Amino acid sequence: MALTLTYGNIAGGAVLTETVWDTTFSEIIAWANSLETGSSFTTTLTSTITTNVLAYNVTNSGDAGSITVSNSGALAATKSILSLSSTTAQTLGTAFLYTEATSAGTTIPIAYIKNAGSGSMIKCVDGSAVSKFEVQSTGAILSSGQFEIKSTGDFVGAPLRPGIYGLGIFNATTTDANDSVAIKYYTGAALSSTNVGYVVMPSLTLGQFNVLKITADVTIKLTGAHWGWDTKGDLTDMILDIIAINDNAVLRWGVTSKSGSAVTLVASAKCSTTQTSATDSTRILTNTAVGADSYAIPAFWTKVNFDDTGGAAENLWSVQTGNDDRGNGASDGIFRSTPITITGVVGQPSTKYFKWTMYGPMVYFFTHVESVGVGQYSNATTKTFAAPILGLNFLDQYSDAIGVLGRVMDNTVNKTTAGTIALDSSSTIGLYPGTMTDTAWTATNAYLFDGQANYVAE
Repeated sequence: MALTLTYGNIAGGAVLTETVWDTTFSEIIAWANSLETGSSFTTTLTSTITTNVLAYNVTNSGDAGSITVSNSGALAATKSILSLSSTTAQTLGTAFLYTEATSAGTTIPIAYIKNAGSGSMIKCVDGSAVSKFEVQSTGAILSSGQFEIKSTGDFVGAPLRPGIYGLGIFNATTTDANDSVAIKYYTGAALSSTNVGYVVMPSLTLGQFNVLKITADVTIKLTGAHWGWDTKGDLTDMILDIIAINDNAVLRWGVTSKSGSAVTLVASAKCSTTQTSATDSTRILTNTAVGADSYAIPAFWTKVNFDDTGGAAENLWSVQTGNDDRGNGASDGIFRSTPITITGVVGQPSTKYFKWTMYGPMVYFFTHVESVGVGQYSNATTKTFAAPILGLNFLDQYSDAIGVLGRVMDNTVNKTTAGTIALDSSSTIGLYPGTMTDTAWTATNAYLFDGQANYVAE
């Protein structure tokens, strides 16, 4: 049985039709037997009707038996408005008249039903015995402060657990091609009152959550920000994370060079809407000023290319557009390759690899460096390179070992003992050819080292 409601004014004809349910008659009877009069089910007009007189047409698609729809609220006195019993499709013309205001957004009571146990219930079952509720119309059919059911059947809701719902990350162009990230509806359509998204985040009140609704796109231009990569060369397949920030129950968005899972409490002093203020890995580029220290959750990550100098603009970013170039949540475990410059040498080694990632606040990296070319040799007793993410002096770990050089060659001689990697300062990785008491390289000839380490990000 298909029960169809058509709204319209008597003079002007129908303006909107909704199929309220679509199932077999016997299944409706089985369902209806579990109901009793109690709570109301309503629908909301999505179009404005030009007069104050509203007619409902109700169609039975033609199954044996009967079904009754009752009114509630202002129409309760009308009682039963429909009773169809036929195996032939038929239409009951003007089922009732409704004479209150009928502008868009008016809520119209349709049926008065209640589960025989406790709480209200709307349920349909199709022939495959799979629970189904089917409505066909335009816009959001059912909605509340925490969910929307679309006419396409899409459900966008906000279960009470931290997360991003109904949203996606996309590239956008503000000045130069793909120089911006955009938060939009998950299909790529613009966010609006009918295309909504939700962010559920911890509240500053311990143990509580805020459900934050978003109905407009957010675009953040990246050009000018560098998060510490300025003057260090171009980057390919760099990764930036997008985080949602709960600024006293107001939703803000930020971009960070750290994994989003490492940014759980945002210091407002580290946030700025000015791109050129994002000068190191502790800085967050935001769409709107953040008024106070706030909780944050990871939302998305995206791969980007970075043009250091010589492009259309200084520190120009280009958001990549491939299928595997972005994702939900934090970028934990996704390795990126960034350039490093070795100090204490003449001529940068032609064999030089460095890859790093993050898991929460932990930075993990692997490196292999070998001077194999002409004019590449050691000329100092110390060797360092810049940390990809600023390090925290956790447990006084500056100048303490954070990793091992499993293979070391110094002054063309392969050592039989392992070397050491240390966090010399928040921004500097130190490389030592032996233990922390065997710290000096020979200031001449070829060298080699490879190893891995991890440290806590600032």
